[in-house]
Amino acid sequence: MLPGPGINNMVDSATAIKISRHISDNFSKYYPDINASSATIRLIEEQHRPFSSIYKVEIADHRSQHILYAKVFPERADSQPVVQARARLVPAVTDHREKLRLECNALTAISRHFESLNDPRLGAIKVFDSMTELQAIIMEETCGNSLRSLFGRTNRMSQALGMAPDIRGAFFNAG
Repeated sequence: MLPGPGINNMVDSATAIKISRHISDNFSKYYPDINASSATIRLIEEQHRPFSSIYKVEIADHRSQHILYAKVFPERADSQPVVQARARLVPAVTDHREKLRLECNALTAISRHFESLNDPRLGAIKVFDSMTELQAIIMEETCGNSLRSLFGRTNRMSQALGMAPDIRGAFFNAG
C-alpha cells in the first residue's frame, strides 16, 4: 500500500508506483465523473514484453469504474533498433522520446478520426496523457472487438492462418 489515500498497489515496483501517483494526480482530467474524495486507484496487472511493459490500473468510486493502461517503453543502452534488417521507406526511429511522441500522436489521430465518424461500430484507443520521464503513454481500455479478432472471424483465410504453426515472421517481413 502506498502512502496517501485511495492508492492501492498489487504490484510493487518503482515504475508502478510512479504510474499510480501520476494517475492519482491526474485522473480527474481523464474522468471528471469520478468523485476524487472517494476514489481508489488500484494497479491490477503488470506485463513485461520485449519492447514495452503494460500496467493495468483501475480507478473507481462508489458510482463508476474505469480501466486505464500505461504502456512504458524501456530505454535501451544502444541506439540501434532491435529489428531484423529489412527494406524501409524511412529510417527507423531510434530516439526513445521521438518514438513516444510518434506513437502518442498516431494513437491520438486515429482516435479522433474514428470519433469523428460517429459510428458506434468503430472505435479506437483514447490516449489521455504521456509521461516523458518514464517513456509512458496513459490510455483507456477499449472493450470492443479487436481488429485481430474481427479479421480472424471474417477473413476467408482465417482457417488456413489458424492452422499455420507460426506466421508472425511472414507478417513481420511484409511490413
